Amino acid sequence: MPEQKPTGRKRLFLRLLLLPFLLLFFLITLSEFLPIPYLPSWSRLALLTSDHPPVDVSDVPVSVHFIDANQSDCTLVMAYGKTLLIDTGDALYRRQVLRYLQNQQVERIDYLLLTHPHADHMGNLKEILETYPVGAVILSRPPEELTPTTVSYQEMVKALLSSGAEIKEAHVGDTYSLGNAKLRILSTGAGAENLNDASLACKLICSPEHSFLFTGDAEKAGEQALLAEKADLRATVLHLGHHGSSTSSTPELLDAVSPSYAIISCGRDNSYRFPHESVLRRLEERGILFYRTDKSGDIVFKVNPDNSIQVVTTQ
Repeated sequence: MPEQKPTGRKRLFLRLLLLPFLLLFFLITLSEFLPIPYLPSWSRLALLTSDHPPVDVSDVPVSVHFIDANQSDCTLVMAYGKTLLIDTGDALYRRQVLRYLQNQQVERIDYLLLTHPHADHMGNLKEILETYPVGAVILSRPPEELTPTTVSYQEMVKALLSSGAEIKEAHVGDTYSLGNAKLRILSTGAGAENLNDASLACKLICSPEHSFLFTGDAEKAGEQALLAEKADLRATVLHLGHHGSSTSSTPELLDAVSPSYAIISCGRDNSYRFPHESVLRRLEERGILFYRTDKSGDIVFKVNPDNSIQVVTTQ
């Protein structure tokens, strides 16, 4: 018996049946760029699945999470019930960042520190502000001639101003409390000639024995300015500047910090070829154990109650 073709009425019915699904697909896609109340974007839907199980940090007072956000920076600090986010990662890797925060059951961000206004460090600012209540945003004011003029940057500024979060302009010596841990501003990048060197440098002090140093994308000039501040730069863990570029992590800085561990945030097979071999040699010559997000995935440091350090990776 020959196959019967759908009649005109049946074809119309099938099209009408398909129309709501097409409309829903279109609206979910649109909500990636224009938030629609009560409708999730594809990024939000992606949070329902996870590449890696969450790292259990309920047994330690302090944990520092270097999130694998590909070729961008985002670090979560959970200390004594308080949360600190240092940079937000690039918008291209929004799903990885938001999924990680959700998996770690983050409900509020007490402090959000932005090292400098480059997209790979603050590209998810708008999404973070719309997803989580944020107590305060800590940032420095770059010279007017260095301030980005892109539409995306202006949109992030608008999101920040309308978020209700307190905006704190950073000054050298400022200290913020996270329970018994402290975040201290060491340099604001004042006088820098480019945005990388205008990066905020800060130190997370977990205990007298352990601390973490963050320098954003500061290059040689920025590191020299940090050294000129004469602050105590010694730290257990150094987050290498500028994703392991040879323009950063100078021998002078490495010797001043004298870290036991170094973290390199970089993307797999990235076009910049980060980290550069010269930087890896500097680390090896000093016996500094290093971890890379492109090789280890998310990297979590757990500071145990007895002040010992435990490193957990997700790859």
